[in-house]
Amino acid sequence: MTAANVTPDRCYADRVDTSARPSWRANPGYVDEGHRRVFAETKDIPGWQAVEDTYKLYEMAYFAGDVILELGVMEADRLSFS
Repeated sequence: MTAANVTPDRCYADRVDTSARPSWRANPGYVDEGHRRVFAETKDIPGWQAVEDTYKLYEMAYFAGDVILELGVMEADRLSFS
């Protein structure tokens, strides 16, 4: 994957809510089955986790083609998606 493919190519200028929306045109809503299940599988990890943030972190890791690390603000909780 090249840097040109990794750069988000969607913009929502009229956005008035905080719903999760794809940042890449190649994302039809869920990039794979893991994306669809990620919140259900991680919601019981202690700490704060918004549904929208969970889906966005997974989408970003998918299009980056790598693992990302998200450091939480509550008791230094950590999540990583690959």
